[in-house]
Amino acid sequence: MPDRISGFTIPLGSQMNSDGSVLLYACVITFISQMIGQDLSLAQLINIIFVCTIMSMGGGGIPGSGIVKLMVVVQAVGLPIEIVGIIAAFYHLFDMGTTTNNCLGDLVGTIIVSKAEEKHTEPILE
Repeated sequence: MPDRISGFTIPLGSQMNSDGSVLLYACVITFISQMIGQDLSLAQLINIIFVCTIMSMGGGGIPGSGIVKLMVVVQAVGLPIEIVGIIAAFYHLFDMGTTTNNCLGDLVGTIIVSKAEEKHTEPILE
């Protein structure tokens, strides 16, 4: 894999591609709503999708920022923010999975870009 491709896509992906975090936020929102016995309306589900998408691109790789982002998502949906304290006790366990998912997504994206670049470039004769 050329350094010029991986040198561009890996840093870009690490800042803009946090799909593991989005999956975690959606699961936690579902858990919280079931824990308090509240059904999520269609408007809340659309709001979850929108806010999680924004949060996945807007935070970068700041250590420990996942709890703060989760609090924003929970508050945007209208669920009680106090329950995030329970989630915070286990967040480091969840964070390992989200980090792995985020890195794997960045690597897959880099491989796809590299393969597409090989197809569309002409070989240089030396």
